[in-house]
Amino acid sequence: MAALTALRPEVLTYLPGVPVALADDAILKAVIEFCNRSRAYRFTPAQIAVVASTANYTISDLPTGTAIAWLLKAEMDGIEESLSLSDGASLPLSYATETGTPDFAIVYSSTQIGLRKVPDASGTLDVSLALRPSLTATIYPDDLHNLYQDRIAAGALAKLYATPKKPWSEPNLVLDCRNRFEEGIRMAEYRADRGSSNAPARSTLCLIGGR
Repeated sequence: MAALTALRPEVLTYLPGVPVALADDAILKAVIEFCNRSRAYRFTPAQIAVVASTANYTISDLPTGTAIAWLLKAEMDGIEESLSLSDGASLPLSYATETGTPDFAIVYSSTQIGLRKVPDASGTLDVSLALRPSLTATIYPDDLHNLYQDRIAAGALAKLYATPKKPWSEPNLVLDCRNRFEEGIRMAEYRADRGSSNAPARSTLCLIGGR
């Protein structure tokens, strides 16, 4: 894993006078947005033991300093496509308490996956996740750093350049930096989607080529 502070030179060099703490905050928020939108930081946790009458399950082996951004796949008892994915908002309210065979899996919290309906029998749950750094993170994946550090730094620069009435404000540079950041997100998303079919278990970036 790479330290978020490793991105400082890519930011501070272009922002003389900006407080380091402010730069660090912009860097963290840029990395979180990059991961959240690209879904490139993928993780397959250990199989979850499902218990009757228990709907929500904590992912106990999440890497330190990460949170669940997206649920990419969920299977009950090893049956492919046995669960549909949902953001939860479109499900009937009764599904949060009604028992039966679960039809849907949702991201319940930054560390938990929920089953809807509430299971009425024991079983196993296998999920694939896309992660993002938490708000207290100090590190992020080496592959993201090695492949996209300049793009992520551009996202942090865009945030700081857009700050009004500061010595480092550069409104004319915001769009260019933002475009570089958006391009990096598209590149990472494409690589992750192309590599997801043969992704190894545990924490990894799913990439093809250019590694």
